[in-house]
Parts: sequence; C-alpha cells; structure tokens
Amino acid sequence: MRFLIGTAHFFAPIYRDAGMHRFAKSLAAKGHHVDFVTFGQSRLKQRMKPETKAFVDSANGAAAANANPANIHAHVHREWFHPPSGSPRIERLTWPLERLYGHHLDAWTRKAAREADVIILECGYALYFFDTIRKFNPQAQYVAFYNDRLELVGFRPEVIALHERLMPRFDMVRTNAERLLDYLPAGVHGRYVAQGVDKERISFDLPSPYPAGTRNIVSVGNMLFDDAAVRAIAAAAARTGANVHVIGAAMAKPPANVIVHGELPFEVTLPYIVHADVGLAPYRATEGAEYLIQSSLKIQQYSYCGLPILLAKEMGIGGANFVQYAQGIPGDVDRAVDQAFELGKSRDFGRDVRGWDEIGDVLLATIAESPRRYGLSG
Repeated sequence: MRFLIGTAHFFAPIYRDAGMHRFAKSLAAKGHHVDFVTFGQSRLKQRMKPETKAFVDSANGAAAANANPANIHAHVHREWFHPPSGSPRIERLTWPLERLYGHHLDAWTRKAAREADVIILECGYALYFFDTIRKFNPQAQYVAFYNDRLELVGFRPEVIALHERLMPRFDMVRTNAERLLDYLPAGVHGRYVAQGVDKERISFDLPSPYPAGTRNIVSVGNMLFDDAAVRAIAAAAARTGANVHVIGAAMAKPPANVIVHGELPFEVTLPYIVHADVGLAPYRATEGAEYLIQSSLKIQQYSYCGLPILLAKEMGIGGANFVQYAQGIPGDVDRAVDQAFELGKSRDFGRDVRGWDEIGDVLLATIAESPRRYGLSG
C-alpha cells in the first residue's frame, strides 16, 4: 500500500524521532511506500523561530541525497505563511489570514496525495489540508492521529475548532492513550493503538555514559516540563550524591548535580536511559494531562529498560514501577526518590511493552477493520 503521512514533525537526521516517525519506519520496513510530509513549517515560522531553518535544511538535504530509510520519501511542504499558535496577540493579528491556510498543495504533495491508498493526518496543522487533499483523492482511506490534547500543547482556538469539526469525517481516529478517546467529539470512530519501543535498536550492553560508581536519574523530553519538580528531585538526590540528567529540556542555572544535555539524537540518548538507575517523567500536574503517562514514548522506554519511574501523584495513574511524589507534602519528594532507588531496576517492568514492528501490525489491522465514511460532510 501507499501511505501519505502529514504531520508538523520533520523527517530529518538532526530531528528527534517522535511516534509519527516510528510508525512511518514500521510501515516502510514492511514494504509499504510512505510519503512523509511536513506541514506548518512556513517561512513565517522560520523567521519567528530561526532554529526551524536548520530542521528544514536537514530534512531537504536528506531527501535530496536519498538518505532516508528505504520506502520513506520525505518532503517539507512549501508554505510562506501558517497560522501561528502560542501568542494571543499574534493569533489576533493573523486571524484574517488563518482562513486562507490549507487551500493549496505544492506539486510534490499533490502527487503523493493522488497516489495514496491511506492518508494519515496528525491532529494540528495538517488538518487544514484535509479538504484540499480529499479533492485530489476522495477514494483514499482517511485516518487521523490524535496524539495530544491540542489545548494543552498550545494550539490556537481555530485549530481546536477545526479538530472538533473534522474528526467525525475521518474513517478512523487513532489515539495513543485510552483516555484520549474520552475527548473525541460525538460520532467519531476512535481506536486506541498503543505506542511502542525500538526494541531492535535498544541494546543493553551499550557503553555507559555515566562515571563508574555513580547513581543517576534521567529525564527525557520537554512537554509540560516541571522545572520546580526537577529541582526538588535534584535536591533529594543530592543527599546521597546522585545526579539528574536532563535531555531535551532547558533549565536556567540548574543545581550542581543537574546535567543539562539539550536535544540529543535517539542513539545518543539511549545509553543514558539504559544505564540510568531511575527514570524521571516530570510532567507538570495539569487537568486532563493524565493521558500522557500512557502516550509518552519515554514512559515506554523507561519501562522496557527496567527503570523505576518518578512522576507526580497528581497525574493520577499507577504502575508496578511508578513511584509518585507530591511536592505539596513536606518530605514527600525525598521519600519518593529514596523509594525509587530502593525499588531498583527490573526487566519485568517492560514485559508487556511492544515493539514498533508489532504496533505497525496492529495499526494496519485496525485500519483494515475500520468502516469507510465517504460522503460525510462537516
């Protein structure tokens, strides 16, 4: 089959792998043709966020050099404008142009759309192109990937309204957490398909990046990153000489035992997870964010690598290797850190975690079983 995957993520050597990349690679490894299109990365965004230009250049360079994995054909959709999110003032200023977005496809994406059997759009900016893509290919099967609550990750109101309007028009909406099914509009064919881990890339005999004899807590990612919680964890860890390694998030003036590594490729990050003593998931306690525990790639990776996991009690979910802390209770963070180290590592924590190859099979089966919804209007 031929798949078109539309997302805001880049398929680029210097860009971290997200779930969308893992699905693309799983489908490609099974022999399917995958066109991976990046939407929402306009010239305007490159002016607002100059670091974006490096991702664009990396993605385009890899595509031009035919350096992507077999069967994956990646492209950054050419746009001069996109409706930016995150600043109420800029959202108001760009509102008159917002309604014009998504009505044009460049030649590369038009060709990919016409030839696709299945079109997967990640909820967010890719949704703006739903109707335009359908004009070129009304017979394809349409699948939405609802990976995060859009209001929690800061999308502008128009994107959220578009999401609510379009979800019932997809043949299937895949969520990466069971709790996200509760947030779908009425009439949606929602299915939960779990995240996986790159089992074939995880080797437990990798050289350790940590100095011999040290104890280490690792935090990966920056979504809803709770800076105050990390500092409290670090203070508790310092009592026994343990260190905290922060990958993918920024911290200003971190404590002496916190090492901030910045954004690292997966291959570089992996040894930090494999050889850590404890995993930290410092999600800021936010109403409606409890789905993150199930959807988070790092939670899956921590568990598969046998780590005890520290996370806020307010996230409201438990597990055999979860150790909860409550910052508002005096001494509770110290207790949780001690308990996590005492719990120790065990490969049994990850015995139910699936690899992406298995998850790819589940996705294909779920798509095949989904009813078609041709002709529905929204």
